[in-house]
Amino acid sequence: IAMESQSDSQIANAVKDVLSSCVLTKDVEIENLSTFDIEYLFLNIRGKSIGETIDVRILCPDDDKTEVTTQIPIDKIKVVFTKDHTNKIQLNDDLWVEMKYPNIDSLAQQEETVEDTFKLVSKSIKKIYNEEDVWDSSTTTEAEFMSFIESMNSKQFTKIQDFFTT
Repeated sequence: IAMESQSDSQIANAVKDVLSSCVLTKDVEIENLSTFDIEYLFLNIRGKSIGETIDVRILCPDDDKTEVTTQIPIDKIKVVFTKDHTNKIQLNDDLWVEMKYPNIDSLAQQEETVEDTFKLVSKSIKKIYNEEDVWDSSTTTEAEFMSFIESMNSKQFTKIQDFFTT
């Protein structure tokens, strides 16, 4: 039903409901899990309930016409980070940003505008720090983080984008 609605927030809520019903471990807060953890758990639940493989059709990149059907074993799907991935980003000689991974709600609200991208980045900042001061998400408002992001130059913002792409 959530898929038919095509509403990202309804789909996210349905996924969270399924996971909340299936994950019995205490102190696991589904809302706070990163999107890749959510996807990993959801895939594994799907594997146990429907089948251990997923049938997919892949378009061959050499001719962009030929389609090949193949099976992907769910237990072979893993979360992989690139070799140079880090959540601690040095913006200049004495300023660092530590990022946290986006959760399912922040991505469900994501649109395609620059402002929405900035909001996602600001919600993903865990803390900003230098040798003397620390501004963390528990004491700094989203508006203050947004102002900080808007003050970055393009080279600094590219470093933040690399966090998401890697």
